[in-house]
Amino acid sequence: MRQVILLSIALILSGCKSIETVSLVEVHPSSEIRVAFDSFINVHYGKNRSLPGWQTTQTAIETTLKLWYDHLQVRQTLVDGTPADLENFLLNLPKPDECDISVVYLGSIQGECGGWEFTNGEIINWRNLLAAAPLSKHPRRIVILDACHAAAVSGIPDWSERFARITLLASDETELTYQFSPSALAPIDLQKQCPLAWTWGQTHLPPGWNKQISFLGVIWSETTAITALPPTNIADWAKFFDVCCQNAANFRQSISRRWSSTMQVFPPSQSNAVLILSKK
Repeated sequence: MRQVILLSIALILSGCKSIETVSLVEVHPSSEIRVAFDSFINVHYGKNRSLPGWQTTQTAIETTLKLWYDHLQVRQTLVDGTPADLENFLLNLPKPDECDISVVYLGSIQGECGGWEFTNGEIINWRNLLAAAPLSKHPRRIVILDACHAAAVSGIPDWSERFARITLLASDETELTYQFSPSALAPIDLQKQCPLAWTWGQTHLPPGWNKQISFLGVIWSETTAITALPPTNIADWAKFFDVCCQNAANFRQSISRRWSSTMQVFPPSQSNAVLILSKK
């Protein structure tokens, strides 16, 4: 993950190039689905490597779930934990009888081979992390991996066999991911260039979010802003993730490949697999 200030690149989602008046869809929350949310993010690596945008994205995802589900359990919310903390986090993810859907958000600096870098400097590969944690397998666990080289985990059998039924990956195995931050010289004008994401953020995020957000967070907000019915099963979540991937692909095509990343679903649904193949 790298922090970047976009100097002359207009942030355009869904072809929006000027200030527009937009309306968010009316959300119809589910009163029946029991959803649990757990998150683990590494943020404070140092002055020049801090990743506050990932905290905004965590808040955006938690807020989305609160809007979507009347029965939401916000469970573990860890920031800057140690490898032991992450192992304990995995051990304490909900069991199948504790919720209908388990949603997990993970954000960190990650290496090309799937090694997570903790804020204390330790680096541990996800292959070893999952092997050391006797996970409680959940048939409807949804994971959102917001990290550089996110798709590196697709080569780890335990990821899909024991950990996540489906995963939204922020980037492919060769890519960095970025957070967007405004500056006095060249602010990222979300209001002008991304009216849907801007309106959703201004409506639902805390006033102090400071317009810092990860690329996945921008795409998540854009997609959530047009989603009226919450996902109720794995197939619904796969469709929602596919829309996220399409919005990310539109961003890459319309704006810049350099400052974006290739979001994908693992294992890929049929429509997303066609999308990925079409870009190669």
